Amino acid sequence: MSLTGPRPKPDDERERRNAPTFNTTYLKADGRLHGPRLPKGTDWCDRTKEWWEAWRRSPQAMVMTETDWEYMLETALLHNMLWNPVPQNPATTGGRARNGAVSATQLAAEIRQRVQKFGATFEDRLKLRMSIQTPQSEQEFNEEVADLAATIDYTSLINKYTNAQSQED
Repeated sequence: MSLTGPRPKPDDERERRNAPTFNTTYLKADGRLHGPRLPKGTDWCDRTKEWWEAWRRSPQAMVMTETDWEYMLETALLHNMLWNPVPQNPATTGGRARNGAVSATQLAAEIRQRVQKFGATFEDRLKLRMSIQTPQSEQEFNEEVADLAATIDYTSLINKYTNAQSQED
């Protein structure tokens, strides 16, 4: 089940000017691994290992708490069931799939619901008021600031400030 309602409008486009209920969380990747490694004792498939490491490198990982990582570990188990449905040693389970009556569609739906709570997609991050600063967005911001700075008449601002100061004295 997805989040309800449309994505929130930016504060300057809102009709009502009440203070926003939730502030936007700004994240920027720091290039470090966060959170725990996958625990030993489970036969993790390569795809789930890659998925877990991607989450550990993600900007969202910087704000995840211990309970968030526990929730993500449960999600990793579901992810592993989706991508590795037959155990490596079929002799121990009689060749049966681990999933039992759970279909791939059900697993995928549950995983999708779980990762959206952490802002897995762009739309999820909009709904969560989460903004990830990318190198491209940082460069665009710097260019915007430089363009704005070029349009300001600093001489008149200094003169205005100096005149205001001299009138106070």
